[in-house]
Parts: sequence; C-alpha cells; structure tokens
Amino acid sequence: MTVRKRVVSLLAICFVVLMLPVFTSVAQDEPVKVAWPDLKGREVTIAMTNDYPPYQYYNDKKELIGWDYDTINDICALINCKPKFIETSWDGMLIAIAGGQFDVGAGGITYTAERAKSVDFTQLFQTYDETLLVRADETRFTTSAELKTLPKFRIGTQLA
Repeated sequence: MTVRKRVVSLLAICFVVLMLPVFTSVAQDEPVKVAWPDLKGREVTIAMTNDYPPYQYYNDKKELIGWDYDTINDICALINCKPKFIETSWDGMLIAIAGGQFDVGAGGITYTAERAKSVDFTQLFQTYDETLLVRADETRFTTSAELKTLPKFRIGTQLA
C-alpha cells in the first residue's frame, strides 16, 4: 500500500469515527476510547477549489472557511498531521491527486467507477437529492422528460 493510500485510509477512518456520534443517538455512560494513529507531524497536502460553499470558500474578509477546512483541521489535530491546503482547479484535481501532487482532495467529489480507477475514495459520508431549477413563470415543460422535446433552450450547470 502506498503512502498516499495509507494517508487517505487513515483520514477516512478518522472521519468515519468522528462522524459516528453525529449519526447515532445511543447514550453512553463512558466515552469511547479511540487509539488514533500518529502521523508524527507529517504534512498532508489537501487540494481545494475554494468555490463550493458551505464546504470551502472565501468569506467577506477573503478568509478561507467552510466545513471541509473545519473537518480536515479536526482530523489532523487527532492524528498529529499538518494540513497544507492548496488551491487548485476542479478540472485538474483528480489528475493531480492520481499523480501524487496532493495527498487528499476535498469538495463534494462524487464517486464514479471511472474515477475510482485512478484515485481512492473514502466511505460515503453524505448524500444529496438533486433537482433541476427553472424560472417560476416557465410553461414550456413540467417534467424533466419534457426537456427532450424542446427544440432550443439554455441550461446552466457547474463544471464537474
């Protein structure tokens, strides 16, 4: 197992363990003792796009904030590593991770079998219900299937 795979696996394990109390409602008399791995202060490079609120983005003061930053900082505090957040573009992120330029990528990366051929994924920790949005006064269609029947229309999407 490569160092990158070990780091990704350790981060995934830590994340799952951190999130267990959030997803369980069983009261415990004694806190669970966890033996966290020690990365001995190793620097871990994290690829971030910083354009995906509330996960990673610039606030009004041009500071980088978000759920990804908070979570990765908390994990690194537990396993004794130093996160080095590096801004990159989404379109090259997976290639850069696969090539060893980064240890970890964050920012709503969806698992696909094709992507899994070149990078390792953690366990799923979030699911989404995705929908289409249209103007309130739109009358040309009422279902997504009807979109196929329209001769000309504009659609906007996020690059991914």
